[in-house]
Amino acid sequence: MRIKVLLTAVLLTAFLASCADAVKTADNPSPGVETSSTPETPAPPPSPAPAQKPSPSPSLPPSPSPSPTPKPSMEKATPDKYAYFSRLLPRTVKNDDGTETPLLLSVDLENYMYSTKDGQAAKSPIVKDFDGDGQLDTMTIETSHDFGETEDDSYNMPIRLTMRIADCEYTIESTWNDGLILYVTDFSDNDPYLDIFVFFSGTDIDGYFKIYRYDGQTIDAYTGGSTQSSDFTYDGKGRIFYVKAQKRLDDAGDTIYERIVGVLDYDNNEFSVYTP
Repeated sequence: MRIKVLLTAVLLTAFLASCADAVKTADNPSPGVETSSTPETPAPPPSPAPAQKPSPSPSLPPSPSPSPTPKPSMEKATPDKYAYFSRLLPRTVKNDDGTETPLLLSVDLENYMYSTKDGQAAKSPIVKDFDGDGQLDTMTIETSHDFGETEDDSYNMPIRLTMRIADCEYTIESTWNDGLILYVTDFSDNDPYLDIFVFFSGTDIDGYFKIYRYDGQTIDAYTGGSTQSSDFTYDGKGRIFYVKAQKRLDDAGDTIYERIVGVLDYDNNEFSVYTP
């Protein structure tokens, strides 16, 4: 009986050991041995995010168009490059009794013609009694630039100006047109004529002026000279004051130019230096 109990115990111990080995084998399979576990299906790759349209840039206001180059004004005083010399001009003259008489100023005159390389303007016709016969005359101004020059860096907009009164005409040509101005006034009450004053601004140090008259038969140049400014003053009795350049030698023997005031005795067509 005792032997049977021992045998039963041995068998039970062997059975339990066998079960433990089976469980260990299931938890730790040997390499190369497939297990009954079904592998997981890999997750599909994530869908790419939909492309986003770039945000529109804020609209900018249109750039303002450049302002056009202003046209030369007919009323512009002293429009030439020498105008700063006009400060030398006298504004009054002394009389014999010690009093002073105000002079007339060119800047107060109506400008009938103004021309530069930037453009031109003219007031035409001009209706006045040019020859002093008591009848109104009509002067027209025509301009052209047909000098046949090539428009390159040296092009200076040369101008041809034609004045016409009745059947008479006079043509002025300014090859180096850096400025042309036309006034009509009366420089002397000692003759019946109105005077046509034309200033020409050249590319040299000097400009120059000419004075024209219509006598009922022809238009002619009466007088003229070099000047440093389109401005002038006058007394209406035959004296015209203008700025001119005078050449002299300095102490070192070098040539220099001084700006002085010249005076034109209009009635006698004589030029001299003004001494206050």
